[in-house]
Amino acid sequence: MLGENGIGASIIDKNIEEMYGIYWDGENLRLIFAISDKATKYIKRELEHSAWPLESLRKVFPQERDNSKNTSIFDFIEPIDSERIANKIKFNFFSSNLSGDFGFGKVFKYLEKDERGFTRFAIELANLGEQQQDYIVAISATLNLLTDLLNDYRWGEELLKIKNSEYQFLTFKNGTNTSRYLGRNGIHGCVSASMKNWLKENYKNIETSKITEAMVSITERPEDTSGFVFSIRKGGFVIDCPGNACGLNPDNWYDLKEENKGFKFSCHNVDGLMQQVYLLIGLASLCDLYRKDCI
Repeated sequence: MLGENGIGASIIDKNIEEMYGIYWDGENLRLIFAISDKATKYIKRELEHSAWPLESLRKVFPQERDNSKNTSIFDFIEPIDSERIANKIKFNFFSSNLSGDFGFGKVFKYLEKDERGFTRFAIELANLGEQQQDYIVAISATLNLLTDLLNDYRWGEELLKIKNSEYQFLTFKNGTNTSRYLGRNGIHGCVSASMKNWLKENYKNIETSKITEAMVSITERPEDTSGFVFSIRKGGFVIDCPGNACGLNPDNWYDLKEENKGFKFSCHNVDGLMQQVYLLIGLASLCDLYRKDCI
């Protein structure tokens, strides 16, 4: 789960400076992941000096490591050459360059540093059916690493925002599982009080069809929305995609009754990484609609 002391869970009852955001570019069928300048510096520092960020990914990319040597955290995954995963993972490097293409197989394509100082990366999803499974794994694993780091960022008074400032209104964390066992590809996160209030007060006016349309846009039959659902109830949301009751929803519907507080959301039966991609598009599209109305 999201660290209780980091920004990931703290947005439920605090207005904290925006550190990252996810967007949907429907014209080019790609997710945009943006990271603030402050968060970028933090990620660079952690990747250079700490081993913990990649610990959770060692299960995804099993690799022998000689602990007797003084090595960088990237030495045990670069290159990835374990026979145990040779047929699953085709990319063989990790790029830690946040000023260029980033991640496993460089799947986060550098776009720009925008006027707010956020570094923006594109995650290309057009013709995804033609991509190999390793490409989807690389996307999930890179996002897994980043959201681990970003949500654990220890906030202080300098991150508590004053009026008319942009703040973190949604956080999320994804899992990555390449084994033959189902599950562990889920998404969970938190929603701020302001976003919950927007959902509760404007549910009749929110263009929910845009969210389902975004999710199906990368399928082979974008005209068929069967199994793709977005709905709002009591200030919470439900995002579903095809599968065995696969989707996102509030952890506890009773929490939505609390005034001036957001809520946690979690997933159910996210068995495959493709389902994770659909749900990420749904979250990104929801964030876009909130930005349009409120920021």
